[in-house]
Amino acid sequence: MKTSSLLCCLLSFFLLACEEEFFTPQVNVDPEFQPYLDTYIAEATKRRVEVPIEEKGLTLVFDDTPSGANGVCYGVREGITSEHRIHISQSNWKDMSEAYREFLIFHEMGHCYEYRRHTSDTLSNRDWKSMMRGRSPIGFGYRSINYTGTRREYYVDELFDPDVAPPDWASWTRDYNTIAETEKTLLAERKNPTTFSRSFNWADNYEIEIEFPVTDDLLRSVVGFAWGNFSEEESLRFALSTFNLFISDNVTGYGNLHAFESYNGLRLGQSGKLTVQKIGDYFWYFVNEKFVYWTDVVPLVTQRVMLVNLGGTIDRITVKNLPN
Repeated sequence: MKTSSLLCCLLSFFLLACEEEFFTPQVNVDPEFQPYLDTYIAEATKRRVEVPIEEKGLTLVFDDTPSGANGVCYGVREGITSEHRIHISQSNWKDMSEAYREFLIFHEMGHCYEYRRHTSDTLSNRDWKSMMRGRSPIGFGYRSINYTGTRREYYVDELFDPDVAPPDWASWTRDYNTIAETEKTLLAERKNPTTFSRSFNWADNYEIEIEFPVTDDLLRSVVGFAWGNFSEEESLRFALSTFNLFISDNVTGYGNLHAFESYNGLRLGQSGKLTVQKIGDYFWYFVNEKFVYWTDVVPLVTQRVMLVNLGGTIDRITVKNLPN
C-alpha cells in the first residue's frame, strides 16, 4: 500500500511537472493592434490594475470570427492555464474609426483579462452601463455604445471596476427655451421642402430644426435631417423612421448612439418637431421641445445640412445661429 501510494504521488508530480513544462506563455500581437494594447495597459496602470500578459500569454491577431462579430476572445475563464487568444475580423477592421478600434480592443481585452461577461444593464439616460454591452433590452432599440468624448473616461473606469458609481453626465439635461427666439439668427428656411442641402461656415453655435405633421404616413416613411459631410459615412443624423427615433454618429463609426422603439412622444394629428442645438462642446437633442439626449461635438468634414425625407411630409426646415 505504501509503495502504491508513493508511485501515485510520483506519477501525479510527474504529470503536473509535464503540464507546467508544456505550457509556455507566448505573446504574439499583430503590430496593427499594439498601439491600442499599449493604451489599454496604460489605462489599467492608471487604475492600479495589473494586466499579466507575460504570465498568461496573449495572441492578438487577424483571424476568423463568428458571423457578424468584429472580434472574439477565447480563454475567458479565470484561472485557466492556456494562453488568451483574440481574433479580430480584418475585413471589418479596415472600415473602423480610430475610436471604434480602441473600443473593440478594450472590449475583447475586458473579456480575456478582466474576465468580464456581456451585460445588458443601462444607465438612467438609457445609455449602456458598460462597454461590455450585450443584447439590447426589449424596446431599447438596436444601438452601439456611445464611447465618445466625455463618456469615455467612465466606460474605461467601469471596465476595470464594475462597481464604479454611475456618471454625472447620465443625468444631464437642458431646457429648449434656455436661448430665446429673439437671440437666434436665421440662416436658412424652407417651407414644404422635398429636398434641402446647404453648406455653412459655422464657427459658433447653431440650431437645426424640422417640423412635420404626425400622420399614419410616418408608419411607412423616414423624416429627419443630417449634418456634416454629404456622405452618410461622415454625417450625424437625427431622424424618425416608422415611429422609431434614431440619433446616429457615423463620423466616429458608431452608428446609432441612441434609439427609441415606437417613440411615444408624438401624437397622431398633431405637429412634430425635431431639433438639435449645438452649444459649446455638446449637441442637445429635442423632440417637440422636450430634451431627449445629448452627445459630444465631433469634428465634421463640412458644415452641410441635408434633409432626410423618404416618403414623408415636412412642413419646414430652419437653420439658425445661436449666441456663444
